[in-house]
Amino acid sequence: MYVYQKVFRINHKQSDEYQLSEMELPTRRSPSSGLSGPSGCLNDFLEAFETFWGSFMQILWPPYTKVTMILLIVWITTAFGFYGMSIWFPEYIRKIQEEKYDETAVVYVNKTLNSGNFSGMLANHHFENVQFLNFKFEDVILNHCLFTDCSFENNTFRNIRSSRTFFLHSKFVKVTFERTDLYDYRFVDCLFRNSTFRNTAEGCGLDFDMNYNLTDVFTENLIAQFAIIPGNVVSSFILDKFGRVKTMVTSLFLTSASAFLIWFLDTRTTIIAFEAIFNFISISGWNAVDVITTESYPASLRSTGYGFLSAISRLAAILGNFTFAHYISISKALPILTTAAVLLVGAICSLKLPETKDILM
Repeated sequence: MYVYQKVFRINHKQSDEYQLSEMELPTRRSPSSGLSGPSGCLNDFLEAFETFWGSFMQILWPPYTKVTMILLIVWITTAFGFYGMSIWFPEYIRKIQEEKYDETAVVYVNKTLNSGNFSGMLANHHFENVQFLNFKFEDVILNHCLFTDCSFENNTFRNIRSSRTFFLHSKFVKVTFERTDLYDYRFVDCLFRNSTFRNTAEGCGLDFDMNYNLTDVFTENLIAQFAIIPGNVVSSFILDKFGRVKTMVTSLFLTSASAFLIWFLDTRTTIIAFEAIFNFISISGWNAVDVITTESYPASLRSTGYGFLSAISRLAAILGNFTFAHYISISKALPILTTAAVLLVGAICSLKLPETKDILM
């Protein structure tokens, strides 16, 4: 009780007094009446579920029906938009880098390569309608190589490691593959005649990108997450200064409006900078959602209400990740409109929430 009184004095005028003088703890039935083993555990589980179900139904019935439904919409829209963009930013950076990398590709078209060999690193090469006769690929790393409508005759692939390399609509005649990691998925609509695969590398068949630098990914994410720190500091001030609802509405509306700036992002630097700004603005809305959810229910229903809404928001976040992941190869208009729309819906619904800044917990 002393702790509650102390916190109350810090957050309010010194002349105000905390209105509660004693605490009443909720009653709890004795666990399983001394039973042990499976029967005792089952009884404890049923008792806990009964308690949870009773609390869960209370947050759905008056007088909490309206606030629960509004908070549900706000949690879903906020999580869907925020976590959707959190996966779109790094993937879009990766797409831009891949496009620039492909622009520098070395292209061979309509050529015949006879009695030669490749060794070492063969990176970012595109072969189109090229004939390889009596050719050797030995001790080679094939990185981002594309063979389209090519013909291989009396060739040898030995000690090959590959990344993002594919053979499309190509023909292999009397070709030997020995100690390679050229799995089936690297050959698309290809024809093989008198060709053999020996000692194909075992292990993980995933196609890891050699150009994908994990240090860069970590740095990009670190910069974006650092913006959340000052955002939390600012939001802790404005939540008590201007109230929970105003903070939430303003944050969600500004985040929704800022989504249209995505159209002008075309470099790695601008994307990282915008992601930091996006996180800085949106974190105030997140904090407001957390606080107003906690303050909207009495102590006996607070954990149930917050836990239910938080769990639903995680499902919305997963859906947002899957949805925005499919937007990478499509126009930027889709993530712009989706983010702006869902966050605007959240901002509008927030206007219907009661202000809880001065409500005694």
